[in-house]
Amino acid sequence: MLAGLEFQDSLGHIFNLTASQQYHVYQTIYWLNSDRFYWVSFDPVNVAEGLFAIANIFSFSRICFLLPAIQHLGPLQISLGRMMSDIGKFIIIFLIIFSGFMFGLNNLFWYYSKTVRGRVEIVEHNPGGTELPAETFFGTMGGTFKTVFWSLFGLSEKDGVSLGNYDNRFTELIGYLIYGTFNIASVIVLLNMLIAMMSKSYETIEEHADVEWKFARSKLYMEYIQEGELDSLKKMIVYLYSDVY
Repeated sequence: MLAGLEFQDSLGHIFNLTASQQYHVYQTIYWLNSDRFYWVSFDPVNVAEGLFAIANIFSFSRICFLLPAIQHLGPLQISLGRMMSDIGKFIIIFLIIFSGFMFGLNNLFWYYSKTVRGRVEIVEHNPGGTELPAETFFGTMGGTFKTVFWSLFGLSEKDGVSLGNYDNRFTELIGYLIYGTFNIASVIVLLNMLIAMMSKSYETIEEHADVEWKFARSKLYMEYIQEGELDSLKKMIVYLYSDVY
């Protein structure tokens, strides 16, 4: 039936089909195409795999619920749980500083992205069309975020603020100063401050960790010993089963 329309010769012929036939053709082509290069970003399979990957993390994290029953791991988990408040305070301060430097660097080099330069430059000032280092690392908000984030682990490029053929040494100098100040403030000061805070909190909590662990273990035992109560859906299933049998 479909071969008679010869829509294979031109994709435009597919519009001669009815809506139902177009749907079946689309379904056939979709399932025959296993090359993900041609898939859209939010394809249901991609979304399902992404959500499943996140679900795997939460599934394995549920094992931590049973750790208080183990003598060697229970106190450690209790200590880590008590230190989460210190980590939360640090994250708030860190996000403020991180956001400030990220927006500052992006506002400094926003002009040098290829899309912006292409709208205002009379002639091309960067022969060959190669990207400037500043364009690659700080030209967009996404690129700036990745550069600043990975610089925390020493995985960013130190010459990322270079402007190539542009004779704008003042902007480069300001970029080096901001980028260097961020690394000093975040890596040397803030991260070491977090380590010191966590060490102090751990020493304080360790003194009472045994008592806290025994309390958490008893609480875990009680959750398994006490009689539970079914939720509404399960109650309905039990009642229906009892009525039938």
